[in-house]
Amino acid sequence: MLNVSYQNHILQGLNFAISISKHLFILSITLLFITACGGPPQQADENSEGPATLGFTPDAAPDFGEVLTGFSYQRTLEIYNGSLTVPATNVTVTSGLDSGFSFAGGTFPGSGGTCGIEIAAGATCSIVVDLNPVIIGNLSSVLTLSYFDGLADQEANFTLSAQSRDPLPGTLTFSPSGDHDFGTIAIGGFSEITYTVTNAGELDATGVTFSGVAAPFTIDSNTCGATVSAGTNCQVVVRFSPPAQTTYNTALTVNYNDGVSPQTIIKNFDGEGRVAGFLAINEGYDFDFGLINNTFFIDQNLTVRNTGGGTASTVGFTGLAAPFSVQNNFCPATLAPAAVCTIVVRFTPTATGSFSDTGSLNFFDGFNNQTVSVDLAGEGFAAALSLSLQSPGSSPSNADTPTIRVSNTVNGVRIRLYSSAGCGSEVGNSVSTGTTIDFSPTLAEGSYQFHARAEDGQGNLSACSAASVAYQYDNSAPTAPGIPVLASNFTTSNSTTPNFNWTHSGSGDVVDYEVGISANPAGGNDIGGFTSKGYVTSANESGLSLTECNDYFVSLRAEDGVGLFSPLAVSATTFRYDSAVPTNPSSLVESNDASDTNSATVSWNASSDACGIDFYEVAVSEDTNGNSVLDPGEIGNVVAFSNVGNITTHRFDGLTGLTTGLNHYTSIRAVDTTGRTSGTVVSDPWIIYNPSIELPDMVLWLDANDPATILDADGDDANSGGAFSGVIATWLDKSGSTTDHDFVVSSGSVGPNYDGVNFSAVFDGATTGMTVPDHPDLNNATVTQRNLTTAFRTSGDINTRQVIYDEGGSIRGMNIYVFNGRIYCGFYNTPNDGDGSQPFTSVSAPAATNTTYFVTWVFDYTNYAGAGGPDGDLTCYVNDTVIGTSTSTSRLFAHSGNIGIGHIDNQSCFEDGSCPASDNHFLGDLYEVMIFNNVPDAADVTNVHTFLSNKWN
Repeated sequence: MLNVSYQNHILQGLNFAISISKHLFILSITLLFITACGGPPQQADENSEGPATLGFTPDAAPDFGEVLTGFSYQRTLEIYNGSLTVPATNVTVTSGLDSGFSFAGGTFPGSGGTCGIEIAAGATCSIVVDLNPVIIGNLSSVLTLSYFDGLADQEANFTLSAQSRDPLPGTLTFSPSGDHDFGTIAIGGFSEITYTVTNAGELDATGVTFSGVAAPFTIDSNTCGATVSAGTNCQVVVRFSPPAQTTYNTALTVNYNDGVSPQTIIKNFDGEGRVAGFLAINEGYDFDFGLINNTFFIDQNLTVRNTGGGTASTVGFTGLAAPFSVQNNFCPATLAPAAVCTIVVRFTPTATGSFSDTGSLNFFDGFNNQTVSVDLAGEGFAAALSLSLQSPGSSPSNADTPTIRVSNTVNGVRIRLYSSAGCGSEVGNSVSTGTTIDFSPTLAEGSYQFHARAEDGQGNLSACSAASVAYQYDNSAPTAPGIPVLASNFTTSNSTTPNFNWTHSGSGDVVDYEVGISANPAGGNDIGGFTSKGYVTSANESGLSLTECNDYFVSLRAEDGVGLFSPLAVSATTFRYDSAVPTNPSSLVESNDASDTNSATVSWNASSDACGIDFYEVAVSEDTNGNSVLDPGEIGNVVAFSNVGNITTHRFDGLTGLTTGLNHYTSIRAVDTTGRTSGTVVSDPWIIYNPSIELPDMVLWLDANDPATILDADGDDANSGGAFSGVIATWLDKSGSTTDHDFVVSSGSVGPNYDGVNFSAVFDGATTGMTVPDHPDLNNATVTQRNLTTAFRTSGDINTRQVIYDEGGSIRGMNIYVFNGRIYCGFYNTPNDGDGSQPFTSVSAPAATNTTYFVTWVFDYTNYAGAGGPDGDLTCYVNDTVIGTSTSTSRLFAHSGNIGIGHIDNQSCFEDGSCPASDNHFLGDLYEVMIFNNVPDAADVTNVHTFLSNKWN
């Protein structure tokens, strides 16, 4: 009794199966083959699932039909699960196959079978069955499969059947059938009959032998082997060749085993030999003269042989018409047995086409008039060859394998293609299969003139074709043209470039030049594309849309006749669209006097420009004709227009050749980033400040900015280039006083190095020092007024005592030095020389490291009126500022202590009362030293310091 859930399952499955009409036939077939074994057949009501049911599919063929004993058969059968929802599981073989039936390979489901222990719902699988019948009659075997159908164990029975019989024995048949009479055959001649031997049985015929044939009968050929398989055939040829005038007979015996028992077939042959003549032409072959050009001919020899036993008479050859003809007939009217003669036939075609004819060899064989025919054939070729270029479409081209077509050919003619006039240099040959033939030779670069000629089957060549094809293979891009040179680096139109020109490419096949405009320095055509300009060497480009102030390059390429382009030639310079020149600089203002080595400082208001100002050019000019006007010819006669950068104030330093007393002018113009220049504006005139002129009584002037005054130990000045050693041995006085006071290296010291970039004497703070011989201008006379002015730059050390200037000794003198972070100006005259004694006195100011200073130390005792009179004044200026004053009760009397720069030479005294004899070396740059035996006023000091500042700052 099934429980409710199982019953519901069965009902649902059965309803589902029944609802699908295409599976109904499976259910019906399955029910035929299934018999319940483990329980009654499970029937599902309309509301339950159908159980698994196994059966053969409709196209399975369990009946093998008629089979032969001793043969093997195999069949693949499909089994189907009729349930669409329930699989058949635990599928096993309960009862196996017998009666000659078995699974292929020996076990279920057979080799190549797919059935397993489960067959899915609605699925098919296969079994592979072998049949090896050994008995005659009806064969049957039942295969029983047990399985679980989803509800209970079931069995399915599958019946296999066949009807076996013994095979038919092998039976040899002959076609044609029956005996054969060869009839009358000329002695020395022959006749043949060909038999087709067929095995019409179902077993092989084995042990096949052919025997019994006696001369003049022979088996001429036999393709039958020892076995003639069932359903196959072979050929046996029997020849009769009588040697004498008589009758003959023989029998052919064929023995074989038909698969059951031995068998014998006997074929009887008869024939008669008679004496007769028989003419054969070249053993009976036809003649094909092949392909012949119309300007040639070919001869063929027809060999005539009397193969009969009698004489052939009234021999003649007839039947030929043009283009075939008998060129020579060497055959006599009577031809004895075995005699041979020759007939020469000529083929001379005069037109293109296929030709054929039949020649007749007529003779009397001694019995009857006979005719032997020979078929003649030949192909004529008379058409003129034509040539055409199929690809590429034109010449010249960069294709190295052009296709040349030769037309007006015929099938079988060999066409030879040549690459030069007169059919020289063959580049290909091939046999035509129609009216045209194509060639694709691989070429090297160059020019070619293709011709063709035809070759017939005998190797005869036609004349070189009058038709030809010219072709030029060009795969080398032309060389680049010359780099385009712009006539201007700007254009005032946003649509048109400046004109530009170039030189032709060196390649001779250039037909055009193309121009492209690009913002890329490598060139290109991103602005407007490439444009053809023709075969010219100058052009411009228009129709553009240029962005103002952008840089553009001109690209140029050459194109040859095959469309190959050269590499780009790109302009070395750019152009830009710039609508206007920059505005003029304005509001020029002069400041600071000029010196003989630097100009006045001029400032101006900046110019403006759409593309921006790149730099300013400044020139310096002298009014050489004294008309107080800067004439056009004078512009830049001192300093030509020079790029000073994008600044609005400038002074020229390190100049030479400036003339004191003449008006000078500074000229300024703006240059925009395009290179366009504004108008020129000119400053008010300015003159040269020269302290040796502006201030009286200069007795010493050392100027490191004047390289001509800097000499090494060999006397080479700092303008001498590589000859100058770089070490100062002599520093020349340029004051112009009546006596030159040149400084030399002090005893025991070394000379300072010369900095030719910053124009300074570089003292090392340890060993460097210079001095000058005693002289009344300097130290050998009593002084009531003295102006010591110097320019120098400190180093990183401002605490060690470092002497810049020193004159005097242990009892009197003046000095300028750096110590403990200050700059000192010192004075002393300690003996009472009749006007009183002045102990060391000084003024000082703070000093900074790596800083340029201008110091003026002024001694003024011009009001001296005797020992009881007023004191003298001492004033020290640093960078045009008074840092302190002091008084002196004494003049500065003559002293023999040498003057030293950069160190102490013959003692000097300081603020702490010490008076060392040497050392206290300066570490830094000394630019300039001036000594005046006159007292400047404050305005003069300002002018001198301005002069120094202009020069050294």
